[in-house]
Amino acid sequence: MAIGRILPRALPAAAALHTAPENTSEGASLSHMTTSTEQDKNRLVTSIRVVASSTAMVAGVFTVALVILLAAEFLRASYLDVSYQSQIASQRSRLHQIADQDEAIRQIRQLDLSWRRSVFAWYRFSHLASGTLFIAIGILILSIQIVDYLAGPTPAKPGASRPPARSAVLEPLHLASLVAVGVLGAVAAVIGLQAPVPGLQAQASAAQPSERHWYRFRGPEGAGISPYSEIPVGFDGPTNQGILWKTAIPLPGHSSPVLWEDRLFVTGADTNDCQVYCLDANNGQILWVGHVKVQPDRLPKVPAETGLAAPTMATDGRQAYAIFATGDLVAFDMAGRLVWQVSLGLPDSPYGYASSLEAFDGLVIVQFDQGQPEDRASKVIALDGRSGKAVWQVNRPVGASWTSPILARIGTAWQLITVANPMIIAYDPRTGQELWRAEAVAGDLAASPIAAEGLVLAVQPYAKLVAVKADGRGDVTKTHVAWENDKAGPEVCSPLCDGRYVYLLDSSGMLTAIDLKGQLVYQQVIDLQFKASPSLAGKELLLISEDGTMLRIAAGPEFKELARYQIGEECTASPAFSRGRIYIRGRQHIFCIATKGSQDQTSQ
Repeated sequence: MAIGRILPRALPAAAALHTAPENTSEGASLSHMTTSTEQDKNRLVTSIRVVASSTAMVAGVFTVALVILLAAEFLRASYLDVSYQSQIASQRSRLHQIADQDEAIRQIRQLDLSWRRSVFAWYRFSHLASGTLFIAIGILILSIQIVDYLAGPTPAKPGASRPPARSAVLEPLHLASLVAVGVLGAVAAVIGLQAPVPGLQAQASAAQPSERHWYRFRGPEGAGISPYSEIPVGFDGPTNQGILWKTAIPLPGHSSPVLWEDRLFVTGADTNDCQVYCLDANNGQILWVGHVKVQPDRLPKVPAETGLAAPTMATDGRQAYAIFATGDLVAFDMAGRLVWQVSLGLPDSPYGYASSLEAFDGLVIVQFDQGQPEDRASKVIALDGRSGKAVWQVNRPVGASWTSPILARIGTAWQLITVANPMIIAYDPRTGQELWRAEAVAGDLAASPIAAEGLVLAVQPYAKLVAVKADGRGDVTKTHVAWENDKAGPEVCSPLCDGRYVYLLDSSGMLTAIDLKGQLVYQQVIDLQFKASPSLAGKELLLISEDGTMLRIAAGPEFKELARYQIGEECTASPAFSRGRIYIRGRQHIFCIATKGSQDQTSQ
């Protein structure tokens, strides 16, 4: 009985003792295999960590080096940009004082070409370096993440409630690396994205208006002087001889064309619509039409001689700005998208608002004169070109005028010059601070001022030409009026100066030349009538009559007519110029008149 009770318990124990050696052998084998696998895995992880750590170190050094190189190249490119622009501006300012103008223009073109090459070289380098930099930053971050992950959790301390976070020892280094990379990346992005774009960065960095684009009424400084001496000759509008293209503009307007690179802008309006047109300057194709919403009950009653689209546009190469007689000011980007629209209110102007716009250092500047001097309703407004928000605004003690503001370089500084009954007033274009004023004009003023040889030249219609020295401060009426000449006073056309003589053209066809000391040089009656202001190209005056006749007149102390050409259409707008081309707005069409050599070139 005892045996019967013990046997059932002994057999399992014996079986266990019998099989124990075999199980122990297999366990040892499995343990050895597991240990070997773990060792291989650890060796692999260690190798990957070493490679990732080395990669992170190399990528970090490369990133820092590339940022330093990018910053150095940015400073070098910025220096070259300012240097070239300064040299070009200096050459242009002395252009009409140099006897050999063709050689001077050749030098300007060579400087411009060198500037363009440096701009494009920086543009290519910055984009390549920025792209490479972001790849390097990506590799650095990925390598750090791999090292961090493969480090595994740090062993828990005795008595700790739970194991610490993964790679606690590396976490500060990891965090510091990410912060450093972020800072470097931000700096590089800012530098890379500021790569100069031809025609845009130059203007912004130099903080001055373009001197090679016909970007506003009568071109740079409102002077009416072409930067190019080549003049198309032998053209005839009625037969299309010498006409590269002509394009019909849907709505009427007296605004003059403006240019930026291969884009030409002009406005048109009637009682149903106000429009902005962008044309390809090479073939005349209308690229886009911008429509400006205007309330029908806000349309002013204006004579046909002025119309709703008399003010000339301005452009800075980023956007094109236009204002209409309704007081509506708009900005379109170069693709034709409306960026902003601002209503300045319906101007109190008996003949219709006609002052053209100015663009300077990211600002669009409006001379908004109206009413009578005692009304104190006139003002000059500078708006941010990107947003349309007012940057500065000053009230003016003047009445309604139809003149346009100009920017003039006086010494080393820019002045914004305005003329309206009864004052010539100069402002700082960046701040609106009044610099000086002279009570020297009166009447309904339409001819815009010009600046030459340190003088501001302004016209009082039917009365006189006034010269004011522009280096004064405060009220300079009694101290800085250099001279007056009462032999001519055009009522519409703005004056022109070639550096030696001032030319005045009145509507009846009287051309008057006065030297810069105020002495009459000559007067000549031309058998035509004029509304467009005279222009200068090389050593020749270009006059365009109301019936569409263009005259070439030799600049100098004696009147000499060189040639006449027919446009074939009435014309009241002033022309625009590019190399070897003249753009003229007729009553219905824009005409591009071109020399043979310029017909296959991109407008410049």
